[in-house]
Amino acid sequence: MMSLRNFYTILFLLSLFLVAFLAQTVQAAFASFATEEAYFVETKQQAQAGDAVAQYNLGNMYYAGQGVLQDYKEAVKFFKLSADQGHADAQCNLGYMYAKGFGVLQDYKEAVKWYELSAKQGNAQAQALLGLLVVEGKGVARDHIEAVKLFELSAKQGSIVAQCSLGAMYYEGFGVRQDYIQAYAWVSLACVSSNNENKRVEARGLIAQKLLVNEKKLLEGRDIMAQKLSAEQLAEAQKLAKELSAQMNKYK
Repeated sequence: MMSLRNFYTILFLLSLFLVAFLAQTVQAAFASFATEEAYFVETKQQAQAGDAVAQYNLGNMYYAGQGVLQDYKEAVKFFKLSADQGHADAQCNLGYMYAKGFGVLQDYKEAVKWYELSAKQGNAQAQALLGLLVVEGKGVARDHIEAVKLFELSAKQGSIVAQCSLGAMYYEGFGVRQDYIQAYAWVSLACVSSNNENKRVEARGLIAQKLLVNEKKLLEGRDIMAQKLSAEQLAEAQKLAKELSAQMNKYK
């Protein structure tokens, strides 16, 4: 049986979910072009002219190897150009590159810097990924209470990473009063979110196999949490998960 320690590592594996986040904008834009390469040429021209959105999209293309050979250093270059203009998604992506050491020396303090700038603009992925660094004390002082705040902001916007993370915080009682009902509800919500996201990814095709969230692992984690609940508490947790889902659907 998987232990919670193994389950908690899923939170960091889930940060790879950002790959899907990086690719979505580019995917949609391809539709009006004959080939990915043609879109790349057009986007590069706009990026070199200083367009922040084009710089962000070009960074995504270099990151994913779409329309051009994969090149993390070029991805960082164009994310930085866009981020310097205040593009929140580019700031988040740049933080991710520093956190992972993709195309640049790994630097958690620099990752925190860019995540914070993006998070202040309400970027859900930046809030979630910043929360993960705060939990670990990487590039910033460890602060479980602050991490919970970040996860809550992000989770309510639909971030799978944040929903799962918030569940883990409630399960362990890190930064919040231990509450197995809340823990189950948030991880259950992450399972539903991951199922919906996987369906969207499969429909997009192209690099879908790289983007799929490991829903099976999430379900295993949720089942571990269920073992702490009585039948009555489980019913309450399931009801809470539905209520949380309904609340978030109102803001979509």
